[in-house]
Amino acid sequence: MAGPPIPVPGAQCYGRYEFDYAVMPHQGNWQEAGVHRAAERFDVPLRALMVDGHPGSLAPEKSFMSLEPACLELSGIELAENGRLIVRICNQSGETIEGKLKFGFNIKSAELVNFTGRWLEKLDITESLTNISLKAHQVVMLSMEVKLLV
Repeated sequence: MAGPPIPVPGAQCYGRYEFDYAVMPHQGNWQEAGVHRAAERFDVPLRALMVDGHPGSLAPEKSFMSLEPACLELSGIELAENGRLIVRICNQSGETIEGKLKFGFNIKSAELVNFTGRWLEKLDITESLTNISLKAHQVVMLSMEVKLLV
């Protein structure tokens, strides 16, 4: 018996289940080998969508966002109810990292916020680039007002 003696039919979830798992042999430590990136690609594969060619104002090739160095991971993006773009970044390394977050559009303002969205500090921005400092294994959230080109 697991838990208190209260009848809960089907609570043990008996049945047949299928799981996918991956093994990645590598040299050095897991951070240097990029295991977290490989795990992300395995767990959330890229989806491509083909559309017909059509005229538009954007360049044929453009990056929505880039983050450097590689030990920093973009772990979430959301458009908040107030219209601000919320970005969550994780430092996968065991040391403090100075990172660069660059967007394919202009940012009006950027702030570091806590997980409930409360303001912590204003970030310096230059058009579409902001620098961030993350401590070892730190997760941060940024709230940005973006200048959309419509």
